[in-house]
Amino acid sequence: MTNRLFRSIGRRAWSFRRLVVLFLALATFLIPATFAASTADGGERESRRAAPPVAQRFSPCQRASNVDCASAVPDKGDELDASWCRQTPQRDCLAEAGASGRETFIVFGASWCGACRAYERVTLGNPQVKRRLKRYGRVYVDTEMNDGDRKRRSVEVVPTTVLLGRDGNERGRRSVYLTIQELSDFLDAMEDGE
Repeated sequence: MTNRLFRSIGRRAWSFRRLVVLFLALATFLIPATFAASTADGGERESRRAAPPVAQRFSPCQRASNVDCASAVPDKGDELDASWCRQTPQRDCLAEAGASGRETFIVFGASWCGACRAYERVTLGNPQVKRRLKRYGRVYVDTEMNDGDRKRRSVEVVPTTVLLGRDGNERGRRSVYLTIQELSDFLDAMEDGE
């Protein structure tokens, strides 16, 4: 009886090994074939924008289980309301916010970042969060258009939230997608430190 049991287990283990080898063999042939098919469309890959820096390629969206990457990209363009100042090469929102004498709430994001879009839509689009952020100068920095600002503030991952004091010095930073509760806790900690 025992001998028959061990033979049965041995056959199953052998079948599992064969299945794994077959899967790896198929993956070895299918993945390069899929890549070749996607680039055989007349150079579409070359016409796309250059890839982002390595540190920005893998957003928290791809590492966190609480962010749905597939549904993160909105159907329409801007999710932030008009009260946000968008930093551009022509408009220095950071200087404007500093001149206003208020604390500045900065979000560094990118158009290719699903977690950034979800952060804008879900967390920053929440009515309670909007009310709470009214006391701050609000600036959105697109790291693709404003690489100098990203480097100056040492932003390596998007989305990154930075809070500047009235003096322009950094008071706090979170380099991750923040839920409504996490953002609230972050702001509470910063306000308690005043």
